[in-house]
Amino acid sequence: MTHSENGATIQVRLTQMLADHCGGEDTLTVQGRTVGEALRNLTARHPGLARLVWTPAGEFNEQLVAFVGQEDVRRLKGMNTPLGEDDELMLITAVEGG
Repeated sequence: MTHSENGATIQVRLTQMLADHCGGEDTLTVQGRTVGEALRNLTARHPGLARLVWTPAGEFNEQLVAFVGQEDVRRLKGMNTPLGEDDELMLITAVEGG
């Protein structure tokens, strides 16, 4: 992993449902200084994924949960959570109980 003026180069891991919108790739490499920036870069490359990740208002879709390592970004700084060169971002679909 490297760190440049565009931020850290990190791995993003996706669930199969999300990976289906990226040509089936479940691990992708993106750059970003924050979680939000990395996800914007990812969804710019994979527009089919963008409609699942972002609401029409441009907010992060609450039906998904993002983790940096094992930390839920909602417990950190949300989309402003900074990323470092050793970080891994994981996106999963939220499970709703009933």
